[in-house]
Amino acid sequence: MNHKRVKFIVEANKLVNQILWQIERVTELTDKTNYSYTNSDVGQIFATLHLGVAQANKHFSRDGGGTGSRFVLPLPDIHVDRIPNVSGDPFVNTFASLMHRRQQANIKNRSRHGKPIASDEPANYLLKQIAKVLLLPARPIDVPISTWLGTRSHIIVLDASKAAQTLKPTLQNAPQSMIKGRLKVIARFAPEVAFIRAIRPPRHFYISKGINERCAVILYLENKPERRTSRRSGR
Repeated sequence: MNHKRVKFIVEANKLVNQILWQIERVTELTDKTNYSYTNSDVGQIFATLHLGVAQANKHFSRDGGGTGSRFVLPLPDIHVDRIPNVSGDPFVNTFASLMHRRQQANIKNRSRHGKPIASDEPANYLLKQIAKVLLLPARPIDVPISTWLGTRSHIIVLDASKAAQTLKPTLQNAPQSMIKGRLKVIARFAPEVAFIRAIRPPRHFYISKGINERCAVILYLENKPERRTSRRSGR
């Protein structure tokens, strides 16, 4: 075992145990004789911790490092539906907001004995791609889909095999169907996701390296349909 390997193990043991000890200290906040808190507070705490772990993990991946996060609870009597801005980066804030609302949805599911919404690595991968799409311009109604796909800067191409909870051989037959199903679930706690479309790439569409071509799915944002006013006169 070389020197760098020994140094890594020693430092990893020390740092991870320090972090685990600090996380354990968070449980002291559950003492209701000294503290008062809401489910929203708890959701924001663990959404931020989860985001911090995901960003730290990103440093070990090919994607490089993430933007540092900061935990902020809103002052009393201020209603917020989403997690407060934790960074000047719109992507980080959008991703954190989605994670926070998923955490809140799971808290409600637990109280109602409902099925929890997936929050593992594949689920986070999909949520990350969704956060990117939500920051893109929506396709104008008068612009054909083929033209919109040609811009490439207004779409996201994801690997459905990386987002699958259970990897099945049949996934390659219709990966967009699996992604559409997941989008419907996510739209329950993030309504804006209902305007994201998932389609297969057209023939001869260039797929970047690192994405399984047979599991490639294009995500793009549609414009919100205008409300139709009834022309029928009242009787």
